[in-house]
Amino acid sequence: MNWIVSRLRRRKTQSTSLVVLLLLALGVTGFLTYQANQADQDHRTNTEWLLTNYSALVATRYAELASSTLGSYAVEVFRSILKDPPGTDEPFAPSISRHVSEQCQCDPLATMRARFSYDFKTDRLVTEPALSREAADAIRSALRTNPGTAIHLLWKMGFEIDSTGPGDVVVFAVRYADAEPSEAYGITADPAILETMLPSPHAFVRELPRQIENDLTYDEVFGIAVESPDGRLVAGTHASKDTYRGTATLSEGFGGMKITASLNPQAAASMLKAGAPKSRLPLLVTLLLITAALIGASVILMRHQSALARERADFASSVSHELRTPLAQIRMFTETLLLGRVRNDAERRRSLEIIDQEARRLTLLVENVLQTSRAERGVARLAPADIELAPAVREIVDMFAQMPKAKSVQFRLELQDRLHATADRNALTQILHNLLENAVKYGPSGQRIDVGLALFEDRARLWVDDEGPGIPARERDRVFEMFYRSPRDMESRVLGSGLGLAVVKQLAVSQGGRVWADDAPGGGARIVVEFPEAYLRAEESETGWAVA
Repeated sequence: MNWIVSRLRRRKTQSTSLVVLLLLALGVTGFLTYQANQADQDHRTNTEWLLTNYSALVATRYAELASSTLGSYAVEVFRSILKDPPGTDEPFAPSISRHVSEQCQCDPLATMRARFSYDFKTDRLVTEPALSREAADAIRSALRTNPGTAIHLLWKMGFEIDSTGPGDVVVFAVRYADAEPSEAYGITADPAILETMLPSPHAFVRELPRQIENDLTYDEVFGIAVESPDGRLVAGTHASKDTYRGTATLSEGFGGMKITASLNPQAAASMLKAGAPKSRLPLLVTLLLITAALIGASVILMRHQSALARERADFASSVSHELRTPLAQIRMFTETLLLGRVRNDAERRRSLEIIDQEARRLTLLVENVLQTSRAERGVARLAPADIELAPAVREIVDMFAQMPKAKSVQFRLELQDRLHATADRNALTQILHNLLENAVKYGPSGQRIDVGLALFEDRARLWVDDEGPGIPARERDRVFEMFYRSPRDMESRVLGSGLGLAVVKQLAVSQGGRVWADDAPGGGARIVVEFPEAYLRAEESETGWAVA
């Protein structure tokens, strides 16, 4: 027993150490998951930063090209004005129309709303046709606030998008005298004129260096949008929310227009081969949960192992006690016989009967232990054969009824004659001995134990009823588990090893049968065992027999 306690303590220490190691493994796995997730986020952040900056570079390149193109238009458009500017009383437009149409192969007059000239010294604005006061004030504001872009030593030109009116574009040239603005000439037009003067976003995108391995078109790779300072779209298309975007702004001389370049994520994935990586967090969390589940399962298995170890220790204690009792009885009555302390033949016979009974009891207990061991190792020593059950059952019950502990019990047999089944004779003896042993042990003194046998379809049913407290419904499956004992039995201090019904189930199943617990008709417990391949060798007996 000390050895068993020592083993249990050592096993408990080992289990605690294993739990600590598993928890450390979970902690390390969680830390690695966190670090991997951080690396994944850093990778995504760097990739998004790279793609966004690439988009910003594209926007800057387009802004530079747009500034150069608009400046070229300005030089060509106002070339004639630089040589021979008209007077302030003589507004112009034909020269602008001619030069713009030569550059963009369009008709600016189709989008022009008005032409004007302006004298900075006198604040005199001449327009054709006449404009509203608000439109005239917008022109004056554009001329005085827009610094323009130098296109000649004495001239600057500019574009301004009116944000207070319908969004007209003011295109103008300013002449300087003594470093001060002197006069200005220009037109107001529909913003569509800028779309004809700006570089084509589609053509610009086609010239970008790229390596695309999917079927995206040029326009689906990059989107270019030119917007006014107040957010109105001048040219191109607006970027969607699921793109990488970069921005650039034209100088104030070009109206402060905003350029937005947007990169399609599908194109980004192809350009970067792997693209912006998908988040690995779901996979990492799944692995962490699997690790936690495995650790939980390990803890449950260890608890189950500890419980099994305790059950084995209890079993060893119970078996030791049950072995000690018959051995003590055998030794005592053997010594009585050896020392000649019996007074007559009746006492001598009584002593021999007790020795025989305890020896049989000891044999049954040893057989149960051996059967348990054989079942765990998968070694079967059964030889099922065709036997007639009723005579065998009567013989076993008669033999059991001779034991002193069964003297106060009444046995009633209801057996169907001529019933044959495939079963092992020794296994049948052990099964019925265990059932009768349990019935006597858990039933009251003076009770009646019913033993029945009948044919049901092609199976033979053997059952034993007692008048004890019965088996609760929630425990009827567990009572057939190895080493299991009901808490009620533990409290009542009824001795037992927890092997009897487990051995009954093992022997029944190994012969192709089954076993279950139920309520006895008169109260108490009923244990039913079925044997396969049963039949009646002749006609049914005329005497009645019970039905389970």
